[in-house]
Amino acid sequence: MRLSTALLSSILAFAASATALADDATPPARVSFCGTVVQFVESGCFGVPASPVESKAYDITGVHPAPAVGMLISGSGVPGGITTCNQGTHLTDVTWKKAKVCPLPQP
Repeated sequence: MRLSTALLSSILAFAASATALADDATPPARVSFCGTVVQFVESGCFGVPASPVESKAYDITGVHPAPAVGMLISGSGVPGGITTCNQGTHLTDVTWKKAKVCPLPQP
């Protein structure tokens, strides 16, 4: 009986700490992008540069409607989610529109 009480206490303590950690987690902030849509190495994967002057990219594979490769777009999304693409930071909840130019980032 003593072992069962100790086990139950441990489980309850773990559950309480996991709930506290989940409550402290803040969702990732939306990020903006602007650039030409490029085809990634993996089949069916595509993305855009984070900005005209940054070397990092955002994976926007799965967005509907999908922009055409070569199209200049601007938009935003939330980092995270699961993807089979191994390039760039995957974005979810992506919104985008066709752009004529991309603004340069402010210093």
